[in-house]
Amino acid sequence: VELPSLEDFKPQELSNLLLSFAKLRAAVLDVHESSNRRNNRAVVDSLFEKVGEEIVEFGDLDRFKPQEISNLVWSFAKAGVSNERLFEKVAEHIVVTLDNQSRGFSRDKNNTRRFILKPREISNICWSYAKTEST
Repeated sequence: VELPSLEDFKPQELSNLLLSFAKLRAAVLDVHESSNRRNNRAVVDSLFEKVGEEIVEFGDLDRFKPQEISNLVWSFAKAGVSNERLFEKVAEHIVVTLDNQSRGFSRDKNNTRRFILKPREISNICWSYAKTEST
């Protein structure tokens, strides 16, 4: 059986996967410490490290909707995994995208997809940056 690579995941699938693992890691931290639980935490941490580095190196954040970006950084923060390079890339993406929109540039040729952050997404992103003490 061949496992899918990161590029095989759609942004929603990837952000949902990370949300699940962030909640799993948080649950593992809440229970009595054991060797098995430490191993599970290490596996989850490794997943976050690999996904974060892959997104930093090759990820196209233009594919991500605002909610998916919000879920992405929230997942890292909830899991207690800091990735400064990823958070910098996300911050730059948000600033550049919103700046381009304010000057009348669209994200696509048909001017149909706008990057509009809802209050909850803004709140989650801000919390994530504060929690991880990122950019």
